[in-house]
Amino acid sequence: MFVAGLAGGGDDKNPGTKAKPVFSVQRAVDLAREGRGRVFVCSDGFEGNVRLPAGVDLLGGFNCWRWGRDLYNKVSTLQVNTTSDPVVIVEPAGSGDTGAADGVSTIADMRMRADSTISVLIRSNTVVEILRSEVMTSYGWGGGDGEEWPGPNRAADGPDGRFGGDGCSAGAGGCGGRGGRGGGNGHPTIGSVALHAKLTVRDTVIMTLDGGPGGNGGPPERGGKPGRGGPGAALDDGTWSCAGGKGGSGGTGGYGGPGRGGDSIGIAYLDEDQLTLEGVGYELAPPGKGGMSWNHDGSTVSAEDGVAVETLRFPEP
Repeated sequence: MFVAGLAGGGDDKNPGTKAKPVFSVQRAVDLAREGRGRVFVCSDGFEGNVRLPAGVDLLGGFNCWRWGRDLYNKVSTLQVNTTSDPVVIVEPAGSGDTGAADGVSTIADMRMRADSTISVLIRSNTVVEILRSEVMTSYGWGGGDGEEWPGPNRAADGPDGRFGGDGCSAGAGGCGGRGGRGGGNGHPTIGSVALHAKLTVRDTVIMTLDGGPGGNGGPPERGGKPGRGGPGAALDDGTWSCAGGKGGSGGTGGYGGPGRGGDSIGIAYLDEDQLTLEGVGYELAPPGKGGMSWNHDGSTVSAEDGVAVETLRFPEP
């Protein structure tokens, strides 16, 4: 199936031939999954997420009119500007995907630019080759600051003392305030995530933008007000007992802990023996800074910053 922009005559009502290409990459994929399993993308820019069944190829860098290799613009651009999903998701083929018979997806000569923290997601039980391409992420989302406790943001007051009898009855101290809520961790930016999948990347550049900053610790809850002392009472001998003393105010809680900064990662994966890398370049932006929190003496505490790593094997969820 052939994909071209408006200048190349692309129209999703077309059959997807060289003479009558379709306009959107996903439309071409939907036709190819039941056809010959190959999508040829002209060297133009296209917008929209693509769900690619394993076994369907995505091949860019073709001249939009002659359909030979474009000698000046050697890659085709696929980007997403309005969603948090990866720009390409490779998933297992279904029983009706007759065009995906070999089960291997080749993504070649493509520039994949996401508006999310992950550019390419490769699901389990798939086999993918990424060749001569560019994989680009957006910024990591910042972790949220710890939320303030709902009003009145004060712990329970201490109960008042009872009427005195033979002795004084003091008021109880106010309840101590709860500690602030913790700040959220910053989100990482990851060029490609491979689950239980076989991934080969060759002659490709992976670029990330900054990891998300960690959130700051939330403010504490104030301590409760003290209870009043109980009033004195008349005794049998005609004297009065003393009034109880006022209780102490409850202590204010501590600030919540800060969140860790988000990482900047080229490729994250699960299976070490399923990953092959040859001629891969990385342009990793800085990771996110850790959030801050405060002590009662005015000093500050900072959480751990994220890290920038080319590849990272992550544990099973």
